[in-house]
Amino acid sequence: MPTLDYLAEYYQKQYTGTHQQDTIQAEARQYYRGHAADLLQRVGMKAADCAIVDYGCSYPVFLQEAKKSGYRRAIGVDYAQEAFATSGESVEMIRPDQLALLADASVDIVRFSHTLEHLIDPVTVLREVVSKVRRGGLVYITQPSFPFFAVGKQPPELKDSVYPEHLHFFSPLSLAMLVEKCGCVIDTLFTHTGEEKRVADYAGVLDELHSMSAMAKYKDRGDRHFPLGTYPRYLGENSSLYARKT
Repeated sequence: MPTLDYLAEYYQKQYTGTHQQDTIQAEARQYYRGHAADLLQRVGMKAADCAIVDYGCSYPVFLQEAKKSGYRRAIGVDYAQEAFATSGESVEMIRPDQLALLADASVDIVRFSHTLEHLIDPVTVLREVVSKVRRGGLVYITQPSFPFFAVGKQPPELKDSVYPEHLHFFSPLSLAMLVEKCGCVIDTLFTHTGEEKRVADYAGVLDELHSMSAMAKYKDRGDRHFPLGTYPRYLGENSSLYARKT
């Protein structure tokens, strides 16, 4: 593992620029408008009453769109100097080591978009962030997903294995266990993107029987629009999870 100090400096000064985050975030602006509305619908709140935290927000375009749609409060958490420089007056920005500035149970939605895999200790971070969410609040996570491989079988490649950025790798089961360990109940869990290609790429190395057994409790929590990305196959490149704080 890299040190926390190394990662803080890396994400503050290097990651955003070398990964074209300005372009990526700007091109997603229209999607973010719908995404902000979807999160409101799922948490069952009016925008004017809702406070959201986006952990690992990079350029806070999503939060800017959330504020434009009427969110009461939009808080970004990141190290990137670009995030602070472009946040504007509507978005509050803090560093990950400043989470204590947020009162416990003061937030309605937390969002982790391709973030947990970057953390040295995702369990500790998720627990700390969930402590800021009120009871019944929404936790949204999306990130790379690894399917269920058979023991002793070697897949031809493991996409998204990039150091020092991706430090942990999650199957739908390990992601679900992580979220439940942090005091949440899962509403929806599925994978998406590139499902058909993965059928071909991972032929002979998948363990669907284990997936059926391990994921049985989640079989009714998928999304019918992604038949290869729900129980029992979970073959999408990315996972999406919605959970409630208990």
